[in-house]
Amino acid sequence: TTFSPDELVTREQAAVVLARLMAMLDGVSVEDGQVYYTDAAEIHDWAVDAVAQVTAEGIMAGDGSRFAPQAEMRREAMIAALYRVYEPRAEALTAVEDAA
Repeated sequence: TTFSPDELVTREQAAVVLARLMAMLDGVSVEDGQVYYTDAAEIHDWAVDAVAQVTAEGIMAGDGSRFAPQAEMRREAMIAALYRVYEPRAEALTAVEDAA
């Protein structure tokens, strides 16, 4: 793996970031999972569990049959996904901020 700060983020990379964020916020680890997309063979081994988790929780979705793991994760899609991570946890996160 090469550090590539000028490259676009792929959908599978975004899935890993989002799954790790959820794990950190929830105090759990990324769970093992299976992916049932027709392009599942294109998902790298290091991203399979994360893709399974974010799709199972409705954070990210494919187009019905494909996940398109190597496609660009567009800014607006990432913002929407981040909101889907935040929204169900908003009350708990706000309580932590208020207590601090």
